[in-house]
Amino acid sequence: MVFLVKNIGMFFLSFFLYFAANIFYISQYNIYPIFLIYTLIMVTTYYKGFYFFPAIIGMFIYFYEPIISIYDMFTLLCIIYMFFISNFIASLFKYYSRIQPHKREVYYMIFYVVIFPLLYNFFYYGISEAFYVNLNVFKLEGALISLYFSDVFHSLTILPIFFVIYEFYVNKSKIKLEIKNFSVVYYVPVILILMFYLLYPLEKYKDLILILFIPAAGFFVGFKGQIKSWFFCSLISIGIYILKCQQLNNNDISVYEFNSSILYLVVINLFLFLLLIKGSFYKNLLLKQKDRLKRDPVTKLKNINCLLDDCKNLKSLTLIEINFQSFFTNYTGVTFNEKISIFNAVSKNISRSYLSTTYLSPSSSGLLIYFKAKNFNPSYFINDLSEIVRNTEVSINNQCLNPNNVIIKGMEINTGEKGYLIDNISTLCDSTSIPNIPIWINENSSCDKFEELFYSKSLISNEHLEIYFQVYKANLSDDLYGEVLTRVVHKDKVESIYKYFPMMGDLGLFITMDFIVIEKVFKLINEYSSKLTGVGYISLNVSTQSLSSEGFVDKIKVLINQYNIDTSKFCFEVSESDICLDSRLYVENINGLRELGAKVAIDDLGAGYSGFSYLKKLPYDVVKFDGEFIRNIITNKNDYAIVKAINSFCLDMGKETVAEFVETGEQAELLGELGVTYFQGYWVAKPILFKDVLDQHVLNRN
Repeated sequence: MVFLVKNIGMFFLSFFLYFAANIFYISQYNIYPIFLIYTLIMVTTYYKGFYFFPAIIGMFIYFYEPIISIYDMFTLLCIIYMFFISNFIASLFKYYSRIQPHKREVYYMIFYVVIFPLLYNFFYYGISEAFYVNLNVFKLEGALISLYFSDVFHSLTILPIFFVIYEFYVNKSKIKLEIKNFSVVYYVPVILILMFYLLYPLEKYKDLILILFIPAAGFFVGFKGQIKSWFFCSLISIGIYILKCQQLNNNDISVYEFNSSILYLVVINLFLFLLLIKGSFYKNLLLKQKDRLKRDPVTKLKNINCLLDDCKNLKSLTLIEINFQSFFTNYTGVTFNEKISIFNAVSKNISRSYLSTTYLSPSSSGLLIYFKAKNFNPSYFINDLSEIVRNTEVSINNQCLNPNNVIIKGMEINTGEKGYLIDNISTLCDSTSIPNIPIWINENSSCDKFEELFYSKSLISNEHLEIYFQVYKANLSDDLYGEVLTRVVHKDKVESIYKYFPMMGDLGLFITMDFIVIEKVFKLINEYSSKLTGVGYISLNVSTQSLSSEGFVDKIKVLINQYNIDTSKFCFEVSESDICLDSRLYVENINGLRELGAKVAIDDLGAGYSGFSYLKKLPYDVVKFDGEFIRNIITNKNDYAIVKAINSFCLDMGKETVAEFVETGEQAELLGELGVTYFQGYWVAKPILFKDVLDQHVLNRN
């Protein structure tokens, strides 16, 4: 509605402007009062929004003198055209300007449509003729038609030049527009028009053919659509315009031919102008998409993809990892936003000292930095970096602290292929180290080859993922309980999926893998539904990326309906170290799974020493103890006390518990005395193919 009212107001404003200009000194061709009226109306219309003021005045003048000739209507159309172009100009620069929204339109409209034509006349025709229309130059029947033809045309032709200068100043680099975006909207119409006019004598339409040919030639000269083509087209158009003025002055062409030529130029420039806006839109959209791929979807920090792209032209570099995992585990309840603030604070101090960019490490628990510096002492350099990190002040639980227990590792790399650089990143991040003791790692350290996995993505697919299952032993039930485990079949070997985790998050494979595994499990359960009884629940691991994605629960609903699944027989596990309570989508998806009837389990409780905090805040049904507490529970009194306290709390709240890494009967007996609901580990069963588990369960039931 606002858009409609605005444009209706602009239409009536055109009437008012035309007739008002004819009232003031039209016989003397003095355009200075016209500019005053024009500026006044522009300001009142755009700044205050008085759309009906020019409309009422325009209607009054229209009814006062209703007779309008065809020539007048043509002039009026030119005025309306100028106002719509003004809207386009204001909209374009609205995107690039930081001026307040209610002011920027006024500034740009006045400059490009009012001030600039005035300045152009000032410098082109000389000071004495700055405010007058020179009839010896134009030889037109009325002053307004020359004014608007010339001023609108000059505003349009000069705009691409200003646009190039502005973009070059902001981006500091050559700008390219993808030619493929313009093939349909530009080349096809141009070719059709050329073919049409070639059927007629070329002499009659040579000006039109020349005007249409120049932008196309500019594209080919620019090669792949470089922005210099716009500059080329603008200069040629201005040259043609001046040439036509000279031909008119010399009586080589008629007024009608002059008007036609100028009209063609205006239309072509309008087309180029709209094309420029379209190209700018596609270019910015492409840049946003590229930037999105180079940032972690959760933390919004630059990821491995960005690091690989920034280092692709370097022959050698120094790579540093700063790992905060030990620091995080020393403080209970470190929130997701606090982790991001720590990363940002450290990144800021490092950038201030070394002017270097930081990237999120594959484990999402640290930062990566690369340097191009050579001939420096690695030991001094890495110790200096360690000092910068320790001197950074961060806020945790409303307390100002300095990061301690931080692991810093460095490596010099002679870069080669992309996969080789990934291997070295993996070597650096996977290597063990002691907090507060910086180490330097040999580039030739052995590491797994991830190139085939992460750049063909062939392994994260239906045919390469196998579903295994590790059965629980229930303390008070004989039903089937257990956890689904994913294995990768690669080069005739069955491998754990966990070894590929460091890179999967940065390449966006977690969500794909989650849905492949869930659908495989649902499909297998559906195949056994007619003969499968006595199932407690089947536990599925879900990544933070999936739980933080839009529409996750809706996609699960589709699979549930497709395979006719009883959701009460399923439990979705979330790892404590990946819990993201600060994400709205994360919490909504957790609640959505429970609303479907499924259970939610907190996996590896205690690994981050934030267990009780999450038990208080996160909706859950099952708690799984981290294996570190179970492995030494017989001999370690602290582990025993922690498991006993958390298990007692969960039972009082009506929740179930699972003990992982149960490897001896003595451990199982002690856990049974504590009242732990389920046992998981090699003492109970080793992971085997899920299909084999279902076959065995059906056989036992029969």
